[in-house]
Amino acid sequence: MTVAHAGEEGSAEDVRKYLKLLKISRINHGNRNIDDEKLVEELADRKITLTSCPLSNYNLKVVKKNGEKSSKADAKKGPKSDCKF
Repeated sequence: MTVAHAGEEGSAEDVRKYLKLLKISRINHGNRNIDDEKLVEELADRKITLTSCPLSNYNLKVVKKNGEKSSKADAKKGPKSDCKF
């Protein structure tokens, strides 16, 4: 399993760059995927899991309030996700 720490504070393009460069199966954070619908579809198609950390997202001001959703991880059509606290 290859994991990339990408898209926490950067852009959706950063996440896309790692998809191209590495054969990853999981992305830690990946918050900025929400900005690119095609990227969301690619993550889902490739079955890449996103790991989210709500406290980190809040502390780094990725979200305005703790617990706010920061990525598109839809159980029916989006990428898989899990959460760590």
